Amino acid sequence: GETVQAAIGAAPPNTTVVVPEGAHAGPIEIEKPVTLRGRGDARIEGDGNGTVLIVRASRSAVVDLDISGVGDAIPHAAVIDDHSHRTGDPSHDQRDTVGDDYWDEDVEEDYATGDTAIAVETARNVLIEEVGIDTDAAGIILYDSPGVVVRNVTVIGSENYREGHMGLVAMRSPGVVEHSTFVGGLDGIYTHRSNGIVIRNN
Repeated sequence: GETVQAAIGAAPPNTTVVVPEGAHAGPIEIEKPVTLRGRGDARIEGDGNGTVLIVRASRSAVVDLDISGVGDAIPHAAVIDDHSHRTGDPSHDQRDTVGDDYWDEDVEEDYATGDTAIAVETARNVLIEEVGIDTDAAGIILYDSPGVVVRNVTVIGSENYREGHMGLVAMRSPGVVEHSTFVGGLDGIYTHRSNGIVIRNN
């Protein structure tokens, strides 16, 4: 294809789209099970607005790529010094009597929104490997995506943690995060409702 997105569109499911060396424009969406694999110094560059790469297909992979040009939108409450997750909405403070739903809503608003280099949305068993990310917002957000493996990834976040976001957010997404490096940003890895997640050798 003339663009990475066009090549993904033309590729049959369960095949590999090779991204040639050099810079290629994002954003990009993967909505079928393919492997997106870089060759040499292959880079996906966003325009500084929004998320650069969105994966919505189970059994997809993103391998051997660098990603930059992420937007700088972070959740409105990215830094809460007391970690109370209270937004000022009185109804959200009733969680002790009505259950955890309100608390979950606050956590999602605070941590699973905003711009990110890679968003995996309701896709199972995705592989993200040998990827380098430069971001002033989030690095990777996994949303309702169990079984994702993140391996040998480097996320360089904002030097000022109050202006950054998470290296990786796993929201209801148990999987494996291993042999990766998270520098800068607010937190390296943040998990929520991801019981069984494995985080090792990072």
